[in-house]
Amino acid sequence: MLEIMSTVVEEPILQDISASVAIGLEVDETTDVSVKKQLDVHVRYMDKEGLLYSQFLDLVTVSDGRADTIVKAIRDVLTKKNIPTQKIYGLGTDGAAVMTGRVNGVAKQLQDTFPWWVSVACAAHRLALCCKEASSGVAYTDSFRDLLQQLHLYFRNSANRTAVLQAAAECLGLDNLKVKEVKDTHWLSQAMAISNPQRNLSAVLAALAEDTELKKCSTAKGLYGFMATYRFVASVYLQADVLSAGCQRCSRRKM
Repeated sequence: MLEIMSTVVEEPILQDISASVAIGLEVDETTDVSVKKQLDVHVRYMDKEGLLYSQFLDLVTVSDGRADTIVKAIRDVLTKKNIPTQKIYGLGTDGAAVMTGRVNGVAKQLQDTFPWWVSVACAAHRLALCCKEASSGVAYTDSFRDLLQQLHLYFRNSANRTAVLQAAAECLGLDNLKVKEVKDTHWLSQAMAISNPQRNLSAVLAALAEDTELKKCSTAKGLYGFMATYRFVASVYLQADVLSAGCQRCSRRKM
């Protein structure tokens, strides 16, 4: 039933893609909850009025992350979906060596067959990595990032701790905001990982203080000691302002 329904939804989209005068591919590797490697394939195309659309095309399980395997998976998807390769002009990837390698990267292998394809590495991904490397020169920045990750794991791995945080937020009249994971190449996740503790800082500190006092939790004590300082609070508010402004500008450009 699901396969039939998906076919009904997919057919008109594939027809629009085939009718487009120009098509672009976006591919990226991911890993599912069972730790299997997968390849996420999106397609961008134009309609008759020149309006640009972006659609999910397929999610393919791959045996490994080698360039040859990824290239074969992309070719199989294009064949299965009847995507006209002569209309494909662009390939978007991250900056990983397996994708952009000069000798045997995914883009190089595909361009050997389709020389008119233009390969573009994600500028936001590269910028995020550059920012991470630049910030690594400041010792406190590394500690700050590690602390946010530890804070995320502290609450994520325990329903009881999450309940304590929720109770503290309700008691203080704050929104019950989850402590998000920090991902170096995802601007939005970084913004959420900073803005949520900023808006919910009193509740987080209260929850950590309770676990420290009542449960004698050494992890909570360490996190509280790092966070209950002027330096941490100032860093949270500074980065929240910067990341919020950056994300808003990106959203306006997309519109």
